Amino acid sequence: MMLINMKVISSALLTMPSEGIEISYNSAGVLAHMVSDGEAAWKNVTVSRSTVMEKVVEAVESWDLKTKRFINYRSFKPILRLIPMFDSPASQHWAVWALANLTSTDPEKYCAYVFNEGGVPLLNQVVSDNRSTLKMKELARVVLRNLIVWYAFCVSLLTIIL
Repeated sequence: MMLINMKVISSALLTMPSEGIEISYNSAGVLAHMVSDGEAAWKNVTVSRSTVMEKVVEAVESWDLKTKRFINYRSFKPILRLIPMFDSPASQHWAVWALANLTSTDPEKYCAYVFNEGGVPLLNQVVSDNRSTLKMKELARVVLRNLIVWYAFCVSLLTIIL
């Protein structure tokens, strides 16, 4: 059984901006994965899943997309797993924001992860699906544009080398 205190969630997610977004980002990431388990997993929890999802989206929307992060992913598979979860929009929102942020601030490292781990069709699905919010579509397009620029750069490097 999960025991979640709403006061703890709120304070963790909505930290003071002067401290950066790391605590908020990591808290939202944990919660995004928890709410992705579906409504049934939340039936014995003192806070509603929908309330937690609202808090996650609220936190994500407060972050600056250009914030450089102090994190080192070796794979995006856990993040990519959240993207097709249209029944858990907060999970999707956090995941697509994370990809947009990381591919914007460190494209040399993170665009390859999205490309090689199957992220492109998932992001295209977000862009084309009627269940996606305009903000979600916008974030997915940011990632796709970053991938296009990265790919063009890789191709130009190859032509120089070869």
